[in-house]
Amino acid sequence: MACGPNPYYDAGHHQKLNGNRRHLMSALADSIDDLVQRLCQKRALQRFELKEIQKVSREFNPEGGVSTLIDVLLGRDETVFTKFKQCLRDMDRGALIDLIEGRGSGSHKATRCACTVTRNITEQSVDDTGDTITSSYTEQYTHQSEHEAGMDKSGVYKRVGCGRMREPDYSEIWIPNNENLVTDFKYNLGEVTGRLLQGFVISDDDVTTIKRITDNVDAARTLVEILPLRGEGVLRKIIKALQPKYDIANILDQQLKELMDKVTV
Repeated sequence: MACGPNPYYDAGHHQKLNGNRRHLMSALADSIDDLVQRLCQKRALQRFELKEIQKVSREFNPEGGVSTLIDVLLGRDETVFTKFKQCLRDMDRGALIDLIEGRGSGSHKATRCACTVTRNITEQSVDDTGDTITSSYTEQYTHQSEHEAGMDKSGVYKRVGCGRMREPDYSEIWIPNNENLVTDFKYNLGEVTGRLLQGFVISDDDVTTIKRITDNVDAARTLVEILPLRGEGVLRKIIKALQPKYDIANILDQQLKELMDKVTV
């Protein structure tokens, strides 16, 4: 069932949090448990939200816990956002407050990229005589996003790619696995996008696009359409970001190895 508009949505703090998501994930990973405990004490988080964030931090990684916290804060009003900043100040993290308020310099740069997606659509209908009529057409739309770049945790400069996934990776591996990818992604969108974000496979703008879609299947399908537009070598980056937890990543890895063996024979 589609959800109505969030009455607590605030475009200003939404932009400040989501626009700095990757930096916050890195900077707060070592203190996420302390931070959520403080927020809970200030009644900015509910107990079940605290447990969910702690679970993600424990079973995935602390950066994922920070990303989950940001997702919670995005749905809250300005009062909770103020409490979040108060907690950062109490933890002597004033530099992060300057960053999210636009008073500091972030570690990421962004460039605008536009990629065109083409869909071949076939529709069937029945006319008054009972005959089936089949029609086909091509639909195109342009997806634009900010492609971030910055340092990963090891200090290596990385950037989100732009451009179509190389052949034959796209036609022989990605397309045949589209439905399997949607199935694997639809129940784990938060964690999957978190892993892909950390791996510089997708951008904050891509995450925002996914989160605006209320139906999990449609959101997963959109993610599957966006991913092959993130650079020629994106398939390897996707596999690396999702292994070993996701079976589909292991399947893609095996198929890529088999494809490489065929090419080199």
